[in-house]
Amino acid sequence: MATEEQIIIKAFVESRDDFDKYGPYVLALKNMDRLMKQTLWYIQKFYDKFKKAARIPETELRSFMKMNSSVSDFGDLNNQYIKAIYETDITNRDLTMDIVEHAVEKHFISNIVDIAAGVLQHNKSGQILKIQGAIDKYHSIIRHPPNDIQEYVLNLSELIKTEISTPGIPFSIKFLNKIIKGMRPGQLGLIYAYVDTGKTSFGVSNLCAVANHLKGIGAKRPVIYGCNEEDVSRVTLRAIQCITNWNDDEIAANEKTVRSIITQRGFDNIKFIDHISTISKVEKLLIRYNPKVIFIDQGTKVSIMNTKKEGVNALEEVFNTLRDMAKRYDTTIICMAQGGDDCAGKKHPRLRDLYGSKSAIQGELDWAISIGVDDTGDSKYASWRFFSITKNKGDKGTFACRFDHERCQFKEVT
Repeated sequence: MATEEQIIIKAFVESRDDFDKYGPYVLALKNMDRLMKQTLWYIQKFYDKFKKAARIPETELRSFMKMNSSVSDFGDLNNQYIKAIYETDITNRDLTMDIVEHAVEKHFISNIVDIAAGVLQHNKSGQILKIQGAIDKYHSIIRHPPNDIQEYVLNLSELIKTEISTPGIPFSIKFLNKIIKGMRPGQLGLIYAYVDTGKTSFGVSNLCAVANHLKGIGAKRPVIYGCNEEDVSRVTLRAIQCITNWNDDEIAANEKTVRSIITQRGFDNIKFIDHISTISKVEKLLIRYNPKVIFIDQGTKVSIMNTKKEGVNALEEVFNTLRDMAKRYDTTIICMAQGGDDCAGKKHPRLRDLYGSKSAIQGELDWAISIGVDDTGDSKYASWRFFSITKNKGDKGTFACRFDHERCQFKEVT
């Protein structure tokens, strides 16, 4: 039965192309059998000298080895070794190349081990890229590298179902459901406004809408409200106000009834988590709870530990990572963000009014909603909030709501 080394050498004498592609890596293997290494060396010299040779017949290899050997008597051992090689059957091309590629893999693994040893034993740094480079090079050589490019195959019925017929989880406002088509898995959304405009309240309003929807369909996956801005107990109270449509005094006077109402409307499916300030903490929540939707207040205050990026570049990295997480964990991530001075007093703040949005945030978002106010002094609009869909894959639009701060309610103005 042929050995692996005989199969490899037979493949190389039968094909210059195979030798040119794989030979140098096999030759570089450590602790190779002496006869195999010697024979491969002669094969390399043969192809180097005879540029037009597509293969090496047995008689020509024998003659070449004798002519270039420093030993006058080539020896019976070498003759028998060459004879066994040419008698080796390599008609199963796939099996032959699997064996050759396995030898190449040993070469790259050996190199990676050497690189790792430099880190562990000699405290070298910056070696990860070398390891990745070795892996990429190996993948470029083998016949069937991991498929990191996947062509989309159309299934029209499934496309209609997922993108047209099946809406996402409803927002608390009908207009948003019409334009954005609900909160869909794999999406990253943004709600932003100037300070004290109702950003957190509107986030909580949609949090409660999600919880009520999940309760209605019997879903087991929860919804999370991650805080790093407002105190988590205050946000929880806002949710109770929203679910019950009661103010603080009414809640305090009806504790037993409050418990019953919020239980019926899905409050128990909400997880309020404080101190969500890093990407690693966000990922821990996704792994532990597997939420259907996660709100992060504020998303722009989340950071990536040990990153070398700063300012707008760091913000871009955060939102890029959040969007990737939404897809990987099949969830919807909704960030709240506080607009800067450019948002002050505007009915319809633009996305560019949010720090870093033009170059960093906008490209990572699936949709964005701004909240504005009328600062003309007209008392008619004191309780109004003006909404704009400033980013969306489809249509955009504006609408207005009356905001009852005491009960955390938004009533669409028709």
